[in-house]
Parts: sequence; structure tokens; C-alpha cells
Amino acid sequence: MSYRPSFLAPTGHTSSSCGYCHSSSSTSVCTGAWAYELTAPHYQTLVDRGWRRSGQYCYRPALTETCCPALTIRCDVGQFVASKSQKKVIGKWRKFLAEGKGGPTKAEEEEGKEEGMVVDAEEGAEDIPKLSSTRTNKKTKPPSTSPQQSMSSASHSQPSALATLLTAAETSQPDHPSSHTFHTTLTPATYDETTYALYALYQTTIHGDAPSKLSPKRYTQFLVDSPLPKASPPDQPFGTFHHKYYVDDKLIAFAVLDILPSCLSSVYFVYDPAYDKLSLGTLSALKEIVLAESLAKDIPTLRYYYMGYYIHTCPKMRYKAQYSPSDLLCPATYTWIPTDRAIPILEAEKVAPLAELGDEEAESLADSCTSTDDSTLIISKGAQRLRAVEQAALASVSDRDVRALRAFEEGALVPFGRTETYQDTKEDVKELYALLGEELIQDVILVT
Repeated sequence: MSYRPSFLAPTGHTSSSCGYCHSSSSTSVCTGAWAYELTAPHYQTLVDRGWRRSGQYCYRPALTETCCPALTIRCDVGQFVASKSQKKVIGKWRKFLAEGKGGPTKAEEEEGKEEGMVVDAEEGAEDIPKLSSTRTNKKTKPPSTSPQQSMSSASHSQPSALATLLTAAETSQPDHPSSHTFHTTLTPATYDETTYALYALYQTTIHGDAPSKLSPKRYTQFLVDSPLPKASPPDQPFGTFHHKYYVDDKLIAFAVLDILPSCLSSVYFVYDPAYDKLSLGTLSALKEIVLAESLAKDIPTLRYYYMGYYIHTCPKMRYKAQYSPSDLLCPATYTWIPTDRAIPILEAEKVAPLAELGDEEAESLADSCTSTDDSTLIISKGAQRLRAVEQAALASVSDRDVRALRAFEEGALVPFGRTETYQDTKEDVKELYALLGEELIQDVILVT
């Protein structure tokens, strides 16, 4: 067992309407667990087995049941090369900062000021250990290092081509009357009124949320609360962070990011709708790739940028494959497959194993394909193959295995088989065992 355990409460299967295909019924299906505490290595293992989190709720799509199968996608930051269209976004960003082109009008900027979007750059950060604060200003000499390089003064390696492009865009500003200053901060996630106000503006304008559905409490549960330990760089570099973007000391965007042992994981991105023409979503992904490169100087195991889920059945979610080279996680073998190899499989099958199966999985597949169970006839062959692998994993977990797990009940550690909730929740726990794998589940304490 690892020195520090994680604490999870299984919640079983849940279903809801889908935000991707906009189904009116509960067609989006996932398996979930409430995470009271998760170590960074344990959460890294979870995301490498297809899990994500929303606040403290961790979930994994039930791929053979859900309407829009979602697969984890990652980008190798050391090999990334910006495309022509991505470079155009950087060029547009440069023109905005240097000449004020493409951004909001003065009237829109004034409207943002009236809504309380202008703050001092350090507001709410006095007591927070700061990992990064970078600034460019048309009245001062540009910094000799890039914003990303400043995070690791001990490293003297050359910046990547992407980092060089972004640095040039954000620091080479002529003395133009419409030019702007720009800087970013990266701090452990915390609540402040300005960030919440931007979130509320974004949700109501971009996603059409009713203001009555928004509140500081819900925002905090979604984008501030995290099961990961509180970050305290440099001794504790892992955790949940807010990466904030300021133009002329006005907060215009922020990203919620998890820094983990092997990756920088994107959680959510929010921006001021007045800056919509600047393609800030694409820009933020490019900046986060460079951020991951910089983090790797101090965390050598950190090699990847995780972009969340790739959903091939949803055209608007296919853009993530444009950040190349990238890999998709095979849901059957938990191995990574180059996206360009995986996409033809997903063109032919809504969901399927992306890697070749071993002898054990193939034998299980043969059994399932000869089954007379009508439930296997209503799904594709690819989904049948994946379901066979899932069923084999579930069958390998015995009642004895489940009973022996540790649980936290009424302030004491006890075998899960002795808890009052054992009979009611053992099937959910058995599924969690199969999805997490034996090594991780042994480091978990179940909360009943």
C-alpha cells in the first residue's frame, strides 16, 4: 500500500441527458465515485484508466451503454508541432496585443468594467503560494525569458518553437496607442468574486445557463473544490490550479488545471465573451502545452497534456485531434494508441477496443459472440468486444476480494464485508474494483 491512501465512496451508475447530442432522455451513462481525498499518483492512475473529475465527483463513461462514448486523449508536448491554423490564432493574438485589432470595442470594454471585471492583478492571491506570475508591458523592457521559462530559473534549456512564437506575440509590442499589456498568474485554486463573476458571465452568455442556476456555492463545488491535496510549490507541485489571463490588468479568462505526476490535465476553460473573436479556447490549449513543457523541467515525469475526452460521435469535439501528435486511450487494454490509427476504427465502430486483444480477452470475446443473450444483439460488434472485456474483468473479482477491502465506517477502519452497507453496495464496489484495477483499489479506503 502507498504511504497515503485515497478515500472514495462508490455511487454506482448514473444517467442523465447528454450535453453533446442534446438528448431529451437520460442517455448519457457513467459510473461514478465521490472522492473525499485523492493523492496525485492515484488520480493519475484514474485518468489513465479513463476517469475524469468534476469537482470532487469522479466518473467514467459506461462506453457500451452511453449515447456519446468519450475516450481520454493526450498530447505529447515534447513532440507537438503547431498547425497552420493554430499559428494563425497566435498571429491574431499578437495583432490584438500590439495594435488592438480583433478584440472587443471600447464600448464592450467599458461594459466589462461596469460589471466589475477590472481588478488588481494580485487580488485574492496574498496568502496563496504563487507558482508563476508573468507580465508584458508596452512601457517597460520585455523580459529576457519567456513567461513559461520564468517558472524554472534553474533550467537553461532552449524554449520550444511554440514557446518562442507565444513569447514573441506577447512581448514584442510597438509603441502603438491601441496596444495592450498582458500577463498571467498560476495559483492554487481558490474562490474570489472576480473569477466567479467571469464564470457567471461566460455560462450565461456562451452556454445559455439561467442566472438562477448559478451561485458561488455551485461554482466552488465545480471549479474550486478538488480531492487532490492542496498545492504548495515547490515542495508540493501537484494539485488543482487556476491559470488566469489578464489584459490591461483586467481578468479576461482562466483555466482550471490539474498538475499531476505525468501530465497537465485540462479541467475547464472560461473566457470573457467580448474576446470571442480571438479564439481564446485554441490559444489556451497552446499556452497549456507550453506550460506543460515548462513544468517538465522540474517534474521530469510530466510529458503530456491531457485534453479531457475525445468524442468522435460529436463533430464539435473532434477538434482535439488537431493537437498532434496525440493518443487515445484504449478502453479495453488501457494502452495508448496514436489518434490517427484510432480514428479509422471509430469511423467504422461507435466504440470498440483500439488495441489488439490478448489471448484471454479473445477467448472471452469468442464466448460472448456465441451467446444467445439478446442484449448483445442490439449493440455493434465493436461494443460487443469491449463489453466482453469488461465482463471478464468484472468476473475476475470475487466476493472474497470485495469483502477484504478496507472501509471507513463510524470513525474506524474495518473490512468492507463487515460494514452495514455491504449487502446494498457490494455490486457497485465490485464494479469499482474492476474499473480501478487491483493495484489501485488496494490503496483505496471505501467510505460507507
